Amino acid sequence: MLRKILAPAALVFTGYAAADTFDYEVRAGYQDATSDFSSTTQIGNTRGSSDTDSFNLGGSWYFAGLSDDEGPRSRAAFLSRASSLSLAYAQSDGSSLSTFPDPMLPPARSKTSSDDYSARFRYVGKQSGWYGMAGVSRLETEFKAQTGGPIVVISDEVDATLYNLGVGKYLGKSTAIDLNVFRADTDGSDTTNYALRLTHIGNIGQDWQYGLGVSASQSDLDGDDGTYGARFSLFPTRDFEFGVGITHRDSDFFGGESYNGFLSWFARPNVELTASYTEDNPDTSPGLKLDGSATAIGASIRF
Repeated sequence: MLRKILAPAALVFTGYAAADTFDYEVRAGYQDATSDFSSTTQIGNTRGSSDTDSFNLGGSWYFAGLSDDEGPRSRAAFLSRASSLSLAYAQSDGSSLSTFPDPMLPPARSKTSSDDYSARFRYVGKQSGWYGMAGVSRLETEFKAQTGGPIVVISDEVDATLYNLGVGKYLGKSTAIDLNVFRADTDGSDTTNYALRLTHIGNIGQDWQYGLGVSASQSDLDGDDGTYGARFSLFPTRDFEFGVGITHRDSDFFGGESYNGFLSWFARPNVELTASYTEDNPDTSPGLKLDGSATAIGASIRF
């Protein structure tokens, strides 16, 4: 009798664990970002810090199926040339505190909350290797600040909508290049960015694999500004990924570098756990110090 009860359950369990084709993926994550700054002048030091907590939820529908039968599981969507429709939502709350050298000035405080809604579409012609991308996202932000000196409360709301449209081509089985155009509308101010990206998955010996991503983007606001990124991953097994990334921003106002370390582990063929750490080192003027970091964790389930 026990065998009759356990046999169907075992069949479902082993069949599901060994499945290598999926239609859906659900993701959830949390991020904690902090920053510190100090400004030194003749009258003393102004110091400040901020902390932001973010939560995100998302899901993808692979309407032509997602296969992970080859290569790293974390890159299954890329390697299987999967077409998808993705929806995501992120919510964040942040606060900051600034102190001034004049003891007569009380600290200044601010709070920020935001909601971000997005939709992404990717269609791949598996035989031709051509693919198209489109997306839209909406960011709604509320800001409230209390300044030092005579207490003054300032509040504001900022809404931004981002659209993107792109096209790409697979150059072989595991190499692709694409071009994306992004347009942002922020309360009457419009900007356009152009981004070029190269992605490649290769082999190291008989067991290990590696991943390489290189990107460059340009804004129409200033022809001298640009953002350049590189990301390198190692895959000792199909279930495990770790790597590093760097982003360089060439800008008069928001230049600098960001460094990122990340890892991914598939505890089961359909369950992924992720973690990452990012250090941000922006360019600053003499007497000003500014740095930030972010730690993130996440999980996803395919079915």
